[in-house]
Amino acid sequence: MTLKSKMSVLTGAVVAAMLATQANAAFTYDLRFASAGNAKPPSADLHSVTLPTSGIYHLELWAQITGDSSASNDVFLSGFFSVTSSTTSTNVLGSGSGILNPAYASTWPAAQNQTGALADLNADNIGDWGNLNTSTPTSWNLYHNTAGVAAGGAVGHAINATTWEVLVATFDVNAANVSGAGITTFNVVVPAAGQGSFAYSGIGKSKPVQAGIDSLSNNITNANQVLVSSGASFIAVPEPASLTMLGIGGLALLARRRK
Repeated sequence: MTLKSKMSVLTGAVVAAMLATQANAAFTYDLRFASAGNAKPPSADLHSVTLPTSGIYHLELWAQITGDSSASNDVFLSGFFSVTSSTTSTNVLGSGSGILNPAYASTWPAAQNQTGALADLNADNIGDWGNLNTSTPTSWNLYHNTAGVAAGGAVGHAINATTWEVLVATFDVNAANVSGAGITTFNVVVPAAGQGSFAYSGIGKSKPVQAGIDSLSNNITNANQVLVSSGASFIAVPEPASLTMLGIGGLALLARRRK
């Protein structure tokens, strides 16, 4: 192999490695139950509570950057978001449930943040936080630190060799009148750039998320470039008696079909 061929192979390998690193780069929101306050040890599944009882539950929103093996070249800057509820089957949380006491982590200076309203954004009688109206940015939640929050330092912690997370905000969920069988989930919504007349620049921000990943300025220009975890779910299952009745009903249906 000639020197030129060797250089071509080496260059190709370097480019491929760079592309692979960029392909693995990601920005993720992880909304989960706090490990303290809900009788959940750190090793427990922090994304769900099974058979919840009425009461106050504490949640945390974390931002995560996944890049190369060095967290020191990543930085968190700002992001718009809302937190809303959704239902599978029937609502586990009754009327009067919803988000209370939202607060940004001290990492984000109060003067630079914007706090959205507490409101029922999807007409399910459960209180949400923020806004879903893309015609204005002023009611969305915005966390911001002009200096940036460097990964790999005193703020946040490592999840693994390539991912670092920092706390964005905390809030409570009032689980009122818990009943029925189904799943109620709270999760993050990110506005899509360019949707409607949503003008980020109107309040000094030009993208839904601004972060530096692997020493690159990575302004997220579309909501589908932001990953979101499974969220925080309240899960209720049918009582044993209900399951028994369902089983009997299923057997009766099978017997009728065989006739």
